[in-house]
Amino acid sequence: IDADIEDAIDDGVVIIAAAANDNYYIERDTTGASYNSSVSIDNGAGTAFTIPIHRGPTPGATKGVICVGAINTDTDFRRAPYTNYGPRIDVFAPGTLIHSAYNSDGTVDEKYEDLANATYNNYFYSISGTSMASPQVCGVIACVASGNDRFTQGDAITFIQKFSRTGDMTFDSGDGSFADPTAQKNSPNRELKCTAPRSTGQSDPSVVGRRESDITDTGNRQVYPRTKTLYS
Repeated sequence: IDADIEDAIDDGVVIIAAAANDNYYIERDTTGASYNSSVSIDNGAGTAFTIPIHRGPTPGATKGVICVGAINTDTDFRRAPYTNYGPRIDVFAPGTLIHSAYNSDGTVDEKYEDLANATYNNYFYSISGTSMASPQVCGVIACVASGNDRFTQGDAITFIQKFSRTGDMTFDSGDGSFADPTAQKNSPNRELKCTAPRSTGQSDPSVVGRRESDITDTGNRQVYPRTKTLYS
């Protein structure tokens, strides 16, 4: 599977994936000190399996994939306590209590019916995970790639590195050890950023593309793009 993903990237497919939700430290490549660390697990029948524990899962940690960790709901922008973290992460994005579409499997009492499509049993629900964070990066990159027939994985990574908000997240609020759910451990201090081209929803109409908490009130959100923007 990893080889197929690498081939797809070489063929020009942009691939963005969730880092996974195990609160594991994951290395970027073989140069990492913990990349070859492993654990031996007995299957109960006398057979032991040796499994690498700091390489991350496929496809999130596959070579070349843009790996997305999750930000929690804290106002000082901490990583979510469940997200995988470490140098393999490329960028963090909001992943906790993300309100979106949800199926009608009958297992969740708190889901909200989509009244506009009640006939089809569509619902909304707030769920958490890096699988909620990675689609936000996909959406931004899809906007950036619009109208660009030769947009590549390298272009996507360059955009994330150049235009993300850096140095804004709070790490190591505890002792910074592996037991600290805010431990950085060489995770990038980089979070997804979108600049809003219009001021709808902002407390101060003269300021756009910033969190409302940076302006006048205690809100904690960004207004995302609503107009077509081409980056070249």
